[in-house]
Amino acid sequence: GSWVRSGEGFNPEVGFQRRGEPYQRFFTELAISPRPRFLPFIQQVEIKPFEISYYMDDKSRELQSFFSEFVPLAFTTRSGESFEFALFRRAENLDEPLELLENAEEIPPGTYWDTRWLVELGTFSGRRFSGDLEVSGGGFYTGERRTWTVSGRWKVNKHLALQGDFEHNRVTLGSETVPVEEVGGRADFAFSPTLFGAISGQWNNEDDEMIFNFRLNWIPRPGSDLFIVINQQAESWDSGWNPVQTTVLTKLVWRMAF
Repeated sequence: GSWVRSGEGFNPEVGFQRRGEPYQRFFTELAISPRPRFLPFIQQVEIKPFEISYYMDDKSRELQSFFSEFVPLAFTTRSGESFEFALFRRAENLDEPLELLENAEEIPPGTYWDTRWLVELGTFSGRRFSGDLEVSGGGFYTGERRTWTVSGRWKVNKHLALQGDFEHNRVTLGSETVPVEEVGGRADFAFSPTLFGAISGQWNNEDDEMIFNFRLNWIPRPGSDLFIVINQQAESWDSGWNPVQTTVLTKLVWRMAF
């Protein structure tokens, strides 16, 4: 359990705030993870009676947001496969109208509670081919949302690993039902233990934008690192490639011993 308070006008100078407005956060969690020897194929079972995170305004003491999770059953097999069934209860207090989707109605101010469920299946990530499947559904502000996500991984060799995922959301707000889809891909590469990186990309049909990220890490000597990061955002509704924002970051850490 934990309690965090950020009063009005608090400036941490170094670091960042979880939220802009003053808040108090109350958190508690209980999880039980036995390893039942009498089950031949099960490595570990997890049961989470509760996880609760409650944010309230530090001045008015009103609810800002609420999250709770109940996991009646989750387990990992001895071969590395996993299963989880979970129930969620969430709340959010909106101070102003919220536009979530371009073709859907605005969500008026107020406090919204919803209940969601989730089922997740996964295979052992240490295999050459592995993947995950996640299905969830339930309330979503003034309507409901159904989601399914599928992802796969392929370890080509010791120098290259590829990963792809696809997420489909069916969001109903008021009288409008909007499909929202997201596609992502990632390639992790390693030329040597001291030179490695990743390339990733993501696109969704709601914003109709593509985001790419390139990262390279070189370790010329123990304790020293060179990082190069390139982020690019592009509009995908026009013909051809139309970058709208490119960011290049680099960082060099060089260790000197005396």
